[in-house]
Amino acid sequence: MQITLLTKNETRRRLDELASLLTDAVRHGASIGYTRPLAAAEVGAYWRGVAGEVAAGRKILLAALDERGRLVGSAQLAIETRSNGRHRAEVQKLMVRHRARGRGIGAALMARLEEAARADGRTLLFLDTSIGAAGRRPSTASSVTSMPAASRNTRRIPMAAAWRTRFSTNYCRRPRTRGEVKSSRPGSAGLS
Repeated sequence: MQITLLTKNETRRRLDELASLLTDAVRHGASIGYTRPLAAAEVGAYWRGVAGEVAAGRKILLAALDERGRLVGSAQLAIETRSNGRHRAEVQKLMVRHRARGRGIGAALMARLEEAARADGRTLLFLDTSIGAAGRRPSTASSVTSMPAASRNTRRIPMAAAWRTRFSTNYCRRPRTRGEVKSSRPGSAGLS
């Protein structure tokens, strides 16, 4: 398996594969903002929009390719361009074909997104997660802790060893460092 960065032109060249991937992910229960049935026109318009965001430098698009060069997964990093947010980015639409799940492809995509974020000077990532058949499977080896699908996660970048992750159902913040006092802000339940 190979993880590669897709340019605007590569994205446009792989539109059919990307559309098929999105359709497959939704058909097999992925919680990525779409419901069944998906109209082909809607899926095509979505990926053309992503290609435009890639061209404008507002999004990084990664593709996981199998040994034969076929697209088996993708993930996106939405780059915040406002001056007060240039330290952060959002992980979006990490998806793997149902027949290729359970092989570490999602983890490999996430690791490459983290590398891309670091290289771009991002110190905070936001991501939504889900648990279950189409979501992240709990693993003791993972740096992300399982939480309900409605949770909003943050990852602080860079880290020397394991990345720390904190969760909140109603707002995001940077993870505390050792010795920091726990917030008494309302709604901070679940943060440790």
